[in-house]
Amino acid sequence: MVFIINGHWVHGHSGGGPGISTNVDWFPGTGWTAVILGNYDGIKTVEPILFLARKLITER
Repeated sequence: MVFIINGHWVHGHSGGGPGISTNVDWFPGTGWTAVILGNYDGIKTVEPILFLARKLITER
C-alpha cells in the first residue's frame, strides 16, 4: 500500500498467519521505518500500535 498521512508518503505492507500479525511501514524522506510484530492473529491486534507509530512519525 502507498498512501499519504499528514503530508508524508507511507509505503506499507501487512501480513501474518495463525498466531502471527505483522506490519512494516516505510516513510521516505523521514529516515523512519516502523516494524510491528504481534503474537496474535489479525491486523486488528497491532492496529493501536500501528496508528500511534504513524501519528508520531508523521506529526514531527
